[in-house]
Amino acid sequence: MRGKINVSGVLFEFDGKVLENFPHHTLVDLFPPAESVGNRAEVFVGRSAETFAAILGYYQTGELHMPTTVCPQAFRRELDFWKVPVEDMQTCCSYRLGIFFLQFLNVFLFVSFLSFSVLLSSFN
Repeated sequence: MRGKINVSGVLFEFDGKVLENFPHHTLVDLFPPAESVGNRAEVFVGRSAETFAAILGYYQTGELHMPTTVCPQAFRRELDFWKVPVEDMQTCCSYRLGIFFLQFLNVFLFVSFLSFSVLLSSFN
């Protein structure tokens, strides 16, 4: 069986067998194993095509890589939508994702510190 999905105007076709190892993922929900995909028109999903290409690559190869042109936070949201565990990401890309969130946390802490400092200075 072949799956056909239109992700924001970009058409992807794949062998339905690639979904067998991912029973709880969103793509499997769109193409249930009992249904003959060949009888369906293509499915349309309004999500990031670039991110979906990486996720489809994960289904095909077993390796999840984050595209370099995609914001790590946006990629994380897409993984959540497609029900792909972030823990499945390859080490090279999970490092990039981790660095992004550490930087985000540092900025948040810095802004919080500045706000607290301004608040304290108003009491002097």
